[in-house]
Amino acid sequence: MSARISLSASLLVVVLATAALARVFMSSDVYVFPGGLSSGPIKYANLPTNFPNGTIFYCSDCSKTCPATGSGSGTNCVFEAGAWNCCANLNATTTTTTAAASTTTSSTTSTTLATTPNTVDFFDDFLVIDWTNAAASLTTPFGWLVGTSGNCGTAQVNYVMSDYNGAIEFVVQTSAGNVCKRSIAPNDGSNFFGTNFKSAALRDNPGTYFETRLEWEAGTLGSTSSKYDTIVGFGSFGTGAEFCTAGGACIYMRSQPAVYSGHWQCASKDDADTTTTTDCGTGPVLSTYQKLRITSIAGPGWRCSVNGVACPDVTANVADYGTSSVDPRIFHEADDNTDTKKIIVDYVKVHQVTGR
Repeated sequence: MSARISLSASLLVVVLATAALARVFMSSDVYVFPGGLSSGPIKYANLPTNFPNGTIFYCSDCSKTCPATGSGSGTNCVFEAGAWNCCANLNATTTTTTAAASTTTSSTTSTTLATTPNTVDFFDDFLVIDWTNAAASLTTPFGWLVGTSGNCGTAQVNYVMSDYNGAIEFVVQTSAGNVCKRSIAPNDGSNFFGTNFKSAALRDNPGTYFETRLEWEAGTLGSTSSKYDTIVGFGSFGTGAEFCTAGGACIYMRSQPAVYSGHWQCASKDDADTTTTTDCGTGPVLSTYQKLRITSIAGPGWRCSVNGVACPDVTANVADYGTSSVDPRIFHEADDNTDTKKIIVDYVKVHQVTGR
């Protein structure tokens, strides 16, 4: 009798498990759960710190902030870059930590430079598609514009899953004698970045930084016959597939095969269009993520880093900045070559420390 009960129980478990698995299927290499998926609930005080990036919990007492805070009514939170973020829609947000004039939408907070010490964080990890190829208004969620110029053929910008979470994939390809340019920049119809992010203000506040995680997915690297140009950082405000317009100050990291053997450059261009660059000593690596950061330092000047390893500081051509407006942007170009070049952008972050 005991053996029959045990066997029946085992069969019941198998039947239930089979029924559950039948509701889960694969679509485009993604597991689909038609009945939904629930993780949590969990309290803010119990959010773990040893889980892998990309972990998601419903936090029952968290507020919709990045990074996570308690005393809220509950929201979904994601663990990324070693911290819990609980922004609205798990998407781009800015948070402020002292009094400052601000206007809030459901997924972003526009904050002017404060008159007291203040910290402003902008972060987008592309967990949802939040960009447009047209000059449309995207405010919920915060949007990016995709700029294109030249003869790009099948070049495109795709939404993909990276090793961490959602990401943007740039595909650039052109034919001999032609050029293809792609860029993303904030869909800045409200002039949030154009009004509030001044190159001089960023430079004069040590600790302010731009950061992104980027991977070269395809394309020949380091060869001068494979012409490409990849730039990340603070570009001058404008439209189209460009990074830095004439007469505007820009701060950026750049890789070109004909300069420093393709290594990342740390660069500052002033309003007079004079540029100073330093050699970071390492360049993009195929199929390898690199964390690129550009930090304002006292002096004034800029310090770039690749995976935490600092490049030589840039302290020249940082004075003549005027009131140039900048925004975080990423640019990828293929020139005179049929070699397809792909990069993946995992996130974009701006940490602005102000002492105004």
